[in-house]
Amino acid sequence: MREFLTVDREANQIRLRRSTFSGTFLLVEGSSDKTFYDRFVDKAACQLVSVSGKPSSKLRVIAVLEILEKSTFQGILAIIDADFERLETFIYSSPNLLRTDTHDLETMLINSPALNKVVAEFASEEKIVAQDRTSSNLTPLSFSLEADSLYNRCCHQPNSYTQTSDSYSCENWML
Repeated sequence: MREFLTVDREANQIRLRRSTFSGTFLLVEGSSDKTFYDRFVDKAACQLVSVSGKPSSKLRVIAVLEILEKSTFQGILAIIDADFERLETFIYSSPNLLRTDTHDLETMLINSPALNKVVAEFASEEKIVAQDRTSSNLTPLSFSLEADSLYNRCCHQPNSYTQTSDSYSCENWML
């Protein structure tokens, strides 16, 4: 049934919300982006609106933004993943449309100090130093991706982790 919800319906929901909220509406691609950006907005001044669905959440966010801009709706802003648009031409351009600095939200997190803080919090110092010595050929990005993959395998699928190298088991890497 959700596949029949149109972008016009999403735009109309925001218009109706205007009667009870005078601040800015921030459109984002799906619930995980909403959860992430929720920490950074003043809820008294900004309401996050998660837009998702087919053909893609990104295209739906752009379509809702376009509908609201054409009707001169004030107080609308959207954040979408840049994806590969920096290499191609932009699908849609607007002063109310922001793109992530990198490919997507996940790569922004990898490029931020957030991963290092998590590693410093949960991994033992001697194992981090040992990992640094044995992984000198890894770039920070490849190490980040490897660590993320390891974390997901260990924490989300502990019984299916079958990496052959002992140096990459959770017991050897984590506390």
